[in-house]
Amino acid sequence: MIIQKLLYGDEWRFRVEVIGTGQAQPDANYPRIVSKIGKAPPQYPDIDDE
Repeated sequence: MIIQKLLYGDEWRFRVEVIGTGQAQPDANYPRIVSKIGKAPPQYPDIDDE
């Protein structure tokens, strides 16, 4: 479990699962997302939404 603490006391909790490793590709950027499930929440919602 990874907990990311943000400003003003907010935090996101999420799980990262390593399913394998391999050789680094010389032209690739790391770290990178290889898959995701679900829709990400808005990072900075409008003040009027709260």
